[in-house]
Amino acid sequence: MKLYLVRNIGDCEDRYSVFDNKGNEKYTITGKYGLLGDVMRINDKQGNRLFKILQSSSALPITVYNLSGNGERIHLIFNNMRKSYSLMNISWYILGMAPQYEIIDADKTVIMRQTADPTGNGYMLEISCEQRELLCLAIAVCLNSISTIQQPKIAFQS
Repeated sequence: MKLYLVRNIGDCEDRYSVFDNKGNEKYTITGKYGLLGDVMRINDKQGNRLFKILQSSSALPITVYNLSGNGERIHLIFNNMRKSYSLMNISWYILGMAPQYEIIDADKTVIMRQTADPTGNGYMLEISCEQRELLCLAIAVCLNSISTIQQPKIAFQS
C-alpha cells in the first residue's frame, strides 16, 4: 500500500498530513514542543490518537524517540555523530538515510520504502505490511523530523 506524507508548514502543532493513494486524507500528525522534548501524535480523521511519539532531548549527540501504539513500544535512536539509526525492541533495521531509505526485517524482507513523492509534495511510503502501517508511519515521521533538523544551513553571499 502507498501513503503520501506531506509536511505542514506554518502551524507548529500541525506537523504532517498523510494521504492514501486516492488523495484522501487518512491521518494527521500533530505535536507540541515541551521542556523535555517533543510529543507527536498520529491521529485518525476524527482526531482520535492512534500512535504516540515522544522525542527526548539529551546533552549527548543522540536523539531518542519512543514510539507507542497498537500494543507496541519501539525505540528509535539517532546517533548524530555517526549519522546512523537504530531500532530497539523490534528485528528491523534502516537502510539508507532520510529522505530515501528502506526499513528491512531480519529476514531481509522490505517492510517499507520511502522515496520522494513524484509530485514534489513530500514523500511516498510503500508499506508491505498493512498491520504495521502505523508503526511504519511513526518511524517515517521521526526520520523526516531528523532529516529536517539536520538540513545544512545555506549561507547567502551578497
